[in-house]
Amino acid sequence: MQIEYDFELDDGTRHSFVVDLQREERHPENAPAWTHLTQNQCPHCPHAGSHCPPAVDLQAVVDAFTEILSHHTAQITVRTPQRTVSAQANVQAGLASLFGLIMASSACPILKPMRGLARMHLPFQSLEESSFRMIGAYLLGELCRHREGGQADWSLASLREYFDDVLQLNATFRERIGEAAARDSTLNAVGTLATQALWVQMSLDEILEELKPLALVPPASAD
Repeated sequence: MQIEYDFELDDGTRHSFVVDLQREERHPENAPAWTHLTQNQCPHCPHAGSHCPPAVDLQAVVDAFTEILSHHTAQITVRTPQRTVSAQANVQAGLASLFGLIMASSACPILKPMRGLARMHLPFQSLEESSFRMIGAYLLGELCRHREGGQADWSLASLREYFDDVLQLNATFRERIGEAAARDSTLNAVGTLATQALWVQMSLDEILEELKPLALVPPASAD
């Protein structure tokens, strides 16, 4: 499964990226120093390779946008096997969406649980949409655990703990990107992802209340 992102900037410059969601981990010989695993490595990173998987996967994107400011606008077109989505938006919004897709589908062991969300990718998602998808995906996993005889976490306690790991990863990864980016567009893209994770982690109770009208609740049986 492949998803394509196409950026056409106001000055006519064009950048296209194809993300293979089933790609293997790459082990480049001449990757820049900022992609090395030990360079700003996440303190809770369990990866045993020589390079940070999402950093290697994002190198081409970072190189393309290193001199571009986040507020610059672009016509951004996203093509998935099911649909094409196009929007006139600032570069930061498009990069945050692309970064999220690439990082969630990378070989990073911390982000591995996000692979299902990458497969159901929603470009330019709002905080409400992001929350709905994350909580729904998590509860689906807990339902499967329950059906297989395990103990399900309906309180979302484990989800909160997981987002502690994600927030720590995002903070460290922003430092890693900072060594490669001359301008703020790629840095702000990581910042947007961190904001989404922080929103879900800190406001779960409020989010659930706001999302309640969106719940699928079949009518009660007449029996």
